[in-house]
Amino acid sequence: MGLEAANYIAELVVTNPVTGTDAVTEGADHLRILKRCLKDNGFPNFEGTTASPKSVTLSEDQINDAALKSANNTISGTNTFSGANNFTVRPTFNNEGLITLGDVPPLPATIAYTDQANTFTANQVISESLLDLFTRTADKTLLQFGTERPWQFRAVGSGPTVGLALKTEVDSKYFDVLLSNDIPVMRVQAFTAAPQVQFIDSAQNTVANSAERDAGSFLVADRTGAAKKAGFRNPTFQSLTGAQTLSQNHEGQILGITANGLNIDIPQLEAGTTVRIINTGTGAFTLNPGTGVSLRWTPGFNTAPGAKLLARDSVAEIVYASSTVVYLFGSGISVPV
Repeated sequence: MGLEAANYIAELVVTNPVTGTDAVTEGADHLRILKRCLKDNGFPNFEGTTASPKSVTLSEDQINDAALKSANNTISGTNTFSGANNFTVRPTFNNEGLITLGDVPPLPATIAYTDQANTFTANQVISESLLDLFTRTADKTLLQFGTERPWQFRAVGSGPTVGLALKTEVDSKYFDVLLSNDIPVMRVQAFTAAPQVQFIDSAQNTVANSAERDAGSFLVADRTGAAKKAGFRNPTFQSLTGAQTLSQNHEGQILGITANGLNIDIPQLEAGTTVRIINTGTGAFTLNPGTGVSLRWTPGFNTAPGAKLLARDSVAEIVYASSTVVYLFGSGISVPV
């Protein structure tokens, strides 16, 4: 008797019922098998009824396209997929799969490249990566990580000078490089107001910090873990012809005073700041401590916190012991009378 025990469409036997041997009374059983394969296991989510009809209209191309997406097939040519699609990349050769997304980088028509049993010719992709993202568009986003605060890998520029950049779409975010135990060893602080790169040791201490600072300096931790300023900016000579208030930008510089009777104001600056002053004029000028600053003359000649004079052809060095305690030493220093 040609009556199969089928539950799915693929299990139906096209030669059943057998002509001339199967009884007509078994026709009902064949119909029940068809209904079970179609309704229960073939299209169980079709919910339209006579009272609440729902029409389904699919063309041959749409049905074939749906089958192509769901089956384990090799997709060639140009294919457009819309909606939500899940793809599994299986090895094609050399035990690797290859996905290429974006513009196809054209090759000169004279090039033919062979890898294993595959031959690549003009206008085809040559890549050994499993995921190849390509664009010829300047400043194009190649890859976006869709977290709550997205990050993007972007092409910077185009042509021979094109570069690659990592960009945050939201300000004030971190990008960390982690060890296998999830401890960060480097952190990029993508803050518009205070951009910096930090290098971190295994105890989570910052050992170097490239925070933007005056006078081209940055922070490096010493053996005790204390952050100290460091830099590669050589001292430069700057001539001053008018009254001047020192700033952090003068750190490590040599200031030449060429005019007579000038006032140089000494404000509160960072501890450790040093500035050298040379009087190249024909008369003395005055060094005035700013608000809250104690200007002291060493070595112990005058510790009074008031103003000091620097005579012509004299050199003085200003050293900040703290932001408010400043020492002055050198030649030609005196107290105004």
